[in-house]
Amino acid sequence: MLKHFSNLSTPLKSIEAYPTLTDQAARFASGGWKTVDTLDLLAFWSSLVTDSQRKHLESVEPFDEWEEFFVFCQHYFITHARTGGIHQQDPGPFRAEGIKWSGGDYCSHPDLRPSLIRARGSEESRIESGYLGEFTAFPLLRRWMGAAAEWGDNQWVYHGGLGPSTRLGTSLLITEDEHKDPLKCPIEHPALNRRGPNARMCHTLTQLAPEKLLLVGGRASPDVPMSDVWIAESGHWKKVESLPQGRYRHCATAVGREKVLICGGKGDGNVVLDEWFLWNGDEGWKQLTVDAERKPSPRFGASLCWTDRGYGVLSGGMDDKGQVLGDVWRLEIVDDSKLIVKWSFVNLLSTRSLLRRFGAKAIYLGEGRLLIIGGVSGGALIKSEDEVVEIHCEKLTVRGIDIAYREPREKLPFLIGHQVLPASEGMFCVVGGGGVCFSFGGRFNEGIWTFIPPDVEPLTRDWKVSEEGEVLQKKPKMIPPTDLDNKAGSIREGESLTAEIRRVIVKSQEDFWRIRDAGEPVVVEGLHIGECVEKWTPSYLKAAVGPKRWVHIPPILLTPEIGLTYEI
Repeated sequence: MLKHFSNLSTPLKSIEAYPTLTDQAARFASGGWKTVDTLDLLAFWSSLVTDSQRKHLESVEPFDEWEEFFVFCQHYFITHARTGGIHQQDPGPFRAEGIKWSGGDYCSHPDLRPSLIRARGSEESRIESGYLGEFTAFPLLRRWMGAAAEWGDNQWVYHGGLGPSTRLGTSLLITEDEHKDPLKCPIEHPALNRRGPNARMCHTLTQLAPEKLLLVGGRASPDVPMSDVWIAESGHWKKVESLPQGRYRHCATAVGREKVLICGGKGDGNVVLDEWFLWNGDEGWKQLTVDAERKPSPRFGASLCWTDRGYGVLSGGMDDKGQVLGDVWRLEIVDDSKLIVKWSFVNLLSTRSLLRRFGAKAIYLGEGRLLIIGGVSGGALIKSEDEVVEIHCEKLTVRGIDIAYREPREKLPFLIGHQVLPASEGMFCVVGGGGVCFSFGGRFNEGIWTFIPPDVEPLTRDWKVSEEGEVLQKKPKMIPPTDLDNKAGSIREGESLTAEIRRVIVKSQEDFWRIRDAGEPVVVEGLHIGECVEKWTPSYLKAAVGPKRWVHIPPILLTPEIGLTYEI
């Protein structure tokens, strides 16, 4: 944003002098103003815009760019200052009775901020010898809001997401293996097979077993949630039992071999969903009953992962009132039919505000430890040193983790719309991610960030990314045999080789796929292209566009060698 204004020769010089809301309040107070209230736009949106107003806005235009919206709002502020102090009859727009500050950041003079809105850091509890962040650029990974999962040893699949100009339906194969050359992967690998789910974003991809994935839901536009479910196995996508209703921005996690738990998300009509479903490879989908004294509120964009100790952890997300949540819940499944939900004592910690996130990703490290990575905060802007947080479920601790980056500061990862994948030796990777900040342009990761623990030697990783088999083995063109090759030697200079183009009729999607895979030109007959075939008679066209029209014919097309004739 600062570069944007600098490029316009209108730099925002006051930001350097007053970079925070506290600085802005002190600026006016030192100038003699008796009362000062300054708040970012997220506080205005979260606390002063009513539920009915928000729902009306969503009905006007479907919207789902919440991460970009939150970051934008956290960079702009409103200040209201008075010289005469607080008036009981007119306390001012931000001190009126009944205001409940529930989000964003707010600062005042004299300081009257509620404790809820104060942004707490994690300075009192940190892991200082944290991770080393290493970046490998791959333009193919200029995607965000896609879905990714581990495929096999040192192999991952990333599907769909939003690309530079449109939603994508293709897959990427990401490999890091010294012993296997990805250029020798079979063309039937699911990451290289186009015959599967169509273009989408905000869906989930979960490993059922080695080399077997489950893809669930997603969306086209925000008002078009998808309910279809696919399995990738043995080089092919197979459509299986769909969900009862479409959903996107839901959570999914493997809870055992061939079992996946999903929850939450958004459905038709912008409804925030509350159901919990379990996929079982033998039985398909089953809705779980929830056994809980306190039940998590419906949410979307939350974090969910399962541990090796028989329980899972749900954290964060956004509720149906637009509030970002910071609660943590412990989950257990009984007899594949009942979900036991318990309120976690992690919620009592002073660092709970670190977990108040939307769009973050969770990954389990083992021994009861999991990481919450990125996302956007419901309070103040997340500090760079707090973007990665560790929850220890056994010790009940929440600690920020220091990350040392090899890249210069301007190339740090933008941790929204990203995916997090486990790697070997306790490492994890962030793939894709980024966003568009309205008129200020986009910021994308365009590669892989590898986060290396302190006890692992920080070697440069040899990553490879392949899209849909474009750099892999390709089938030969299926051109019908002719005797042209035999004639080639007898063709004189100036003459040309010609081959007959087949005429085909496409009756199904599979027919079209076969033509595409063959890679030969064909003439498709019998297509329905609308009523113009019967309606566009000469008399109709004269009446519609006029009887006289200029027609440009390139001179080369009028030569005797071409032999074309034209009637107008």
